[in-house]
Amino acid sequence: MKKAVFPLLCFAFIAACAVFIFMAREAEPVYVNVVANVAGETQTTPSPDSVTPPQEGSPVIININTASLDELMTLHGIGEAIGQRIIDYREESGVFKAIEEIMEVPGVGPSMFGNIKDLITID
Repeated sequence: MKKAVFPLLCFAFIAACAVFIFMAREAEPVYVNVVANVAGETQTTPSPDSVTPPQEGSPVIININTASLDELMTLHGIGEAIGQRIIDYREESGVFKAIEEIMEVPGVGPSMFGNIKDLITID
């Protein structure tokens, strides 16, 4: 009986480590500096080296018509592949005219849209 306990404990330890590593990787903070375009002023997106953390409590709103791949990947559920599909879609079809149009991108369905709709804009 005791011989069976050690392999089980080893397996449980390895599984717990794998979960911890996965969650730690997912929890890496990514900061995006969002600048409002007021009165038609031209704004530039800061380079990744000059990105500053957002203020607590203020959501980061991503413009899906101008966002970089890194900015798109800050949205819940959007990884590199879907982020690139969003960029490819807007390059092929033109700018999004409504945020709901993002659901035409392969991999972005109603569920994902529901998770990100309050964090995206087309302004």
